[in-house]
Amino acid sequence: MGVWIAPDGSTAFILENGVCSGMYYNNGTPLDIGGGMTCAYSGNTLVVMQPPNQISYKVHYTGDTMTITNGSMSITFTQG
Repeated sequence: MGVWIAPDGSTAFILENGVCSGMYYNNGTPLDIGGGMTCAYSGNTLVVMQPPNQISYKVHYTGDTMTITNGSMSITFTQG
């Protein structure tokens, strides 16, 4: 949960109610097709949905950074 700064300097966030923004990546590039984006976090898995797209990431926290990984793609955010 919280506000995060992506590697490109853009702001991403995840709210407790599941609303999120800036968390969907396609081949290492942010993807936002418009419309609502929601995130569900459980254990160390983050599922990001922006219909019709959905992606699952493994999440790892280290200090004030969060790294999301899907296959060979890895994005590290800094807490904002």
